[in-house]
Amino acid sequence: MIFKIMKNYLKRILLFITFLTFCSCLHPKDHNGNVKNAYYETYNVAGEKGYKVYFETSGNDAAPKAVVLNNLRRDITKYDGAERSYQLNIISESSNIAGFRAERSDLENGIIFVKDGKEYFQPVNFVLK
Repeated sequence: MIFKIMKNYLKRILLFITFLTFCSCLHPKDHNGNVKNAYYETYNVAGEKGYKVYFETSGNDAAPKAVVLNNLRRDITKYDGAERSYQLNIISESSNIAGFRAERSDLENGIIFVKDGKEYFQPVNFVLK
């Protein structure tokens, strides 16, 4: 009888420890900004191909650092956005820029945010317009 009670007690403790371990391994969501109105357009003009990307952020003070779209990465500069609204070009090919090579990334489509000196990746479903 006591053995059965102890067995149930141990099961509950192990289940609780497993739950705590799982929760501690989750990526904290509050570090990333909320992304809305994320879309992109393609362009092919005068020997240059790429994407025009638009998105807005809201929420906390996490700052967007880079955008990843179709395995291309582009860092965000201070000229790419104002008041949490961003518009930037991601060049994929260019015959106008000598020796141009697009920066590649293995990440899925999304935005890299920085908060307290740490980078956090947030997947984003950019809509093609």
